[in-house]
Amino acid sequence: MAGYDTTDIDDVVEEVGFDVELVESAGIGDDNSYRLQNGPGENQRQHIVQQGRPKDVMFHGDLFAVVHGTLTPGGDDATLIIIQFTFVGSEGFGRRFRKVIVKIRFANGENDPHGGVLDPEVRAIAPDGELQMGPASIEEVSTAVSAGVSVSLAEGMGGLHSGFEWSKSTTNTSRVTVFGGKRIEGRKHGNQNTVLWKLQEDKIGQTGVPNSLRAAVLVVPKSQDGFRAIVDVDVNVDALYAVASKVRRLTGQSVVDPVHFSSERVDFGPKLVGVDADNLDACNLAGIAFSKVSNQIGTSLYLAGT
Repeated sequence: MAGYDTTDIDDVVEEVGFDVELVESAGIGDDNSYRLQNGPGENQRQHIVQQGRPKDVMFHGDLFAVVHGTLTPGGDDATLIIIQFTFVGSEGFGRRFRKVIVKIRFANGENDPHGGVLDPEVRAIAPDGELQMGPASIEEVSTAVSAGVSVSLAEGMGGLHSGFEWSKSTTNTSRVTVFGGKRIEGRKHGNQNTVLWKLQEDKIGQTGVPNSLRAAVLVVPKSQDGFRAIVDVDVNVDALYAVASKVRRLTGQSVVDPVHFSSERVDFGPKLVGVDADNLDACNLAGIAFSKVSNQIGTSLYLAGT
């Protein structure tokens, strides 16, 4: 399947069929599920998502820290959530993550549908905006263009030939990029209730996406009922992986259980330096979030979310 370079999954499915080895289960229960699940009454589940096999490509997302406090001293309740994502390619099989989209939607309560007026507000995130990481890959493209006129006369009378040629050189550059943004989903009004992060490999260097993303989001609840985070991770590896992903989605095995944050508001994880729980709106999220990219020669680059 290494020769496939197509995004038309239906064509690939038609050729290879559905005889595809799917990723191993998360090892929970006996239902061969691919998803990590909440335990009975569990809140702030530490291990959020896990897919892949150690000998091949794999990714997972874990809750790193949760700080419950107020937006400003004496102000509205607010919650700071830090999630750590890790993406590991396969050296043996030569497979890599080309693009990753992480989406987290916030909904009120345990059963309220996403898109309601009580959805928590996504107040701030990091990384935020578009970031470029590492040195740029450079590609030189030269194009030769020629034109001419040739007139053939009768034999022995010679001919007329006229023509010219020029070349055009173009320099293309590309870098690993990380984009973060806030969105409104599920409704057409109100505050932003969704965060999206997109990781894109250097299209020229083709060394994969950053293998580590620590993302921060500051949420303002709109009720006292607690809230939940609905996490979805969409990855682009190759055509074979896309087929397996399509099968998992069709069978409902790629759904990630929502992470619940109860009204009890209990902190989780290590104490974060420089974070004032009574003034979360003043927190420098960029100092908490970071991305790490390791290229094929083993160089690591860190970039804060500013």
